Amino acid sequence: METKWGAPKVYSSSPGVSRSFCGDCGAPLSYEDERLPGEIYVPVWVFDEPEEFEPEMHG
Repeated sequence: METKWGAPKVYSSSPGVSRSFCGDCGAPLSYEDERLPGEIYVPVWVFDEPEEFEPEMHG
């Protein structure tokens, strides 16, 4: 995933879990868990028009 600021930084927060964040300000960008293949969790505020997205769950 490329942002207008460049490629995000990624770190493994625990076994099988990767989190990406802005390398400039540290804002979280995504969460991926190997136990949930094909799923990427993204904070709604990263979208230009977050009101367009209906929440499906809260975690």
